[in-house]
Amino acid sequence: MKPRIRLSWWGFLLLFLTLCSATAPAEAVGMPAADRRGAERLFLLAYQDYLQDRPWSCMALLAQALKKNTYMVDTYLLRALAQRRVGLLGEGAGSLEDYLEVRREDARIRRVATTMRGEQRTLRELLYPRESGFAVSVLERRAPEILPLPLWNPLVWSGLAGGGKLRSIGDTLLLPDTLGNRVHLFELGERAEHQSLSTPEPAVILPLCPSRGWILGARGKVHEVWKNPLNDQYETKPLGDLGKTVTDAVFLSSKGLAVADRLGNQVHFFRRGNWVPYASWSPEEKGKGPLFEPVALDLAGPFLAVADRGRGEVHVLDVFTLQVREVLSLPLVRDVAWNHEGGLFLLTEDGKLYRTPPLPLRGRPLELLAEGLEDAWSLSLVRGRLFVMSQGGRRWWVGDLGPDQKAQVGFLSLDNLRIEKRMGMEWLRMEATPGSPFPEGVARANPQVHSVWQNDLLTSTLKTLTLSRNAEGILALSPEPVQGGMEWGRASRLSALWASLERRSRNGKPLPPVLLLDSRLRVEESDCLRLLGFALLRGIRVDLLCRERPAPLLLDRVRRLTGGVLCVDDPAEGLPPVRHARWEISLPLPARDVPFGTPSEALLSVFGDALTYQFRDCVPLWPNLVPQKR
Repeated sequence: MKPRIRLSWWGFLLLFLTLCSATAPAEAVGMPAADRRGAERLFLLAYQDYLQDRPWSCMALLAQALKKNTYMVDTYLLRALAQRRVGLLGEGAGSLEDYLEVRREDARIRRVATTMRGEQRTLRELLYPRESGFAVSVLERRAPEILPLPLWNPLVWSGLAGGGKLRSIGDTLLLPDTLGNRVHLFELGERAEHQSLSTPEPAVILPLCPSRGWILGARGKVHEVWKNPLNDQYETKPLGDLGKTVTDAVFLSSKGLAVADRLGNQVHFFRRGNWVPYASWSPEEKGKGPLFEPVALDLAGPFLAVADRGRGEVHVLDVFTLQVREVLSLPLVRDVAWNHEGGLFLLTEDGKLYRTPPLPLRGRPLELLAEGLEDAWSLSLVRGRLFVMSQGGRRWWVGDLGPDQKAQVGFLSLDNLRIEKRMGMEWLRMEATPGSPFPEGVARANPQVHSVWQNDLLTSTLKTLTLSRNAEGILALSPEPVQGGMEWGRASRLSALWASLERRSRNGKPLPPVLLLDSRLRVEESDCLRLLGFALLRGIRVDLLCRERPAPLLLDRVRRLTGGVLCVDDPAEGLPPVRHARWEISLPLPARDVPFGTPSEALLSVFGDALTYQFRDCVPLWPNLVPQKR
C-alpha cells in the first residue's frame, strides 16, 4: 500500500511563493548597471593627472572610476603606477596582483610587478643591511685638486702647522689648524672659495647649521662662528670655556654635546650653554693596562662611536643609557666616521684605512681599504666622498664611494612627457631622475638607455644633466613650534608628512626639493621605508633637525642615503643647494595605423644601466593624449 502524501494549505502557499521567486532572479536581486562611459571619462582624467605629476588626484579619480564600473581592471594598473610614485611600493605591487587575477596571461605586467617587489626588497636591504654593498676606491690627490686654492696660496706649499679634526656640512669643508691658530672654511660647491679666521688653538669645528657653528679650542675655549649675510664673510666671537682639554667633539642635539678629553681620559657630556658636564664616561679599567685615550667621536642616530687610541679599541655607546653596544679592536686608531650602511670607517696612525661591515660585527673581520697613507690624521665624508687629510694638510686622499660589482636595483621616475614633431616624425621627449645612494657616481657614469613600446625596441638618445638648485620651497615638519625664520608644519608623527604632500600637490605646487624633519617626530618602520623609496624615486633630499634629542636611527639612515644635512639649529639662513642627476630621454615613435590598445598594450618601458645599477620605469603611452611641445 502506497503512503499518502498530504499537503496542508500552508504547504501549497510556500511552494507557490518559491516558484514565483525563481522565475525572475534578475528582477528580484536588482543588480545595478555599470556606468562604463562615466568610468572611462574618469580614467582619462586620471591619466592626465598622472602625466602632469599629480599622483594623489590620479588615485582619487581612479577610485571614483571603480565605483562606477567595478569590472574596469585597467584602473588597477594605472593605480599601481601612481602608488609607486608616492612611495607605496607594496600597495602598488598588490594592485598589480589584483589586475593579474583577471588577466592572468599578461606577462608584461607580471614583469612590472616583479620589478616593483624587487624595489621593495631593495629598500629594506638599504635600511637593514647585513653586508657591505658598496666599494671604495682611494687615490691620492694634491691640495689644489680638492681645495679652491691658487697655487701661490701658502697652504698649498707649506700646509698646516698642525691640523685638527676634519668636519663638513653640505658643501663646506671645515679645517682647523690647531698649532697655526687659524680655522679654514672651504666652499667646495659652485661658489668655490676659501676663508680663514684667527682663532686660538682650534681643535674641531662643530656645525649647528650650514651658516653657524662652534669652534672648540684644544684647551676648552669655545667661540661661535657665523656667516654674515650682508657680506658673506665669516665672523667669530667668544662664547665660553668648557674647562677641559678637547681632542674631538660632536653635537648630540640642540641641547647637548659630547667632548673627548684625551688628557683627562674621559668623554664628557655637556648641556648646551652650561659649561659643567652632567655626565662623564670611560670604559672599565683592565688592570695595569694602557689608559683610555679618546681621540675621535662620531654620531649616527643615538649611537656614539669613540676611538680609543690608548687601548686600541673603538667603543659604540648608546647616548641615552651610556651603555656599550659594541667594542672593536684596532691598534693605533686615530679617527672614526659612520657610513650610510651603519658601518664605520677607521683610520690608524700607521696609515691604514679600514671599513667595518654594518654593525653589529658578530665576529666578522675588518676590511682593509688602503694602506701607506703616510702621516694620515683625520677623515670626513663630504658630499658622498671620503676625504683623508695628513696632519700637515699637504697630502690628501679621496675615496670615491660607489656600488660593488653585483647588479643592484636603482629607482627611476619618468616625468614631463611631451610630443614633438620633427622631420615628419613624432618624437617623445621625457625626463627622469635616477635614484641611488651614490648620485654623484651615477651622474659621472655613462648610462645606457633603451625603450620598448608596442613590442618594438626603440632607439633612445640620452643626455645627462647634473642639476644644482637652491633649497627653496622646502617642506618642514615638527611636533612643536620652532624658533627661527623658517615656516614649519605641525605634526606629531612622520606619517602626517603624506597628508602635507598631498595638499601641496592638489594645490598645484611642485614637490619640495628638500624635506626637513624634526628628530622629535614619532617614527614607524613603514614610514621610513616609504620615505626612502619616495625620496630616491623623486630626487628629494631628506634633512634632519635634531631638536632636544638625537635622531632615530632609521631616520638618520634615510638622511644619509639621500645625501641629507644634519642640523642642530633652525637653518633660517637656508640650506645647501640640492644636486642630483637628471636624464633627458628622446625617442622616435613609429607610425601606427591601428589603435594603441589597453594600458598594458600601450605600455612604454624604459630601461637604464649606469654603473652596476639597473633602472626601470613604465607608463602607458597614447601619443594623442600626451601634451604637444610648442
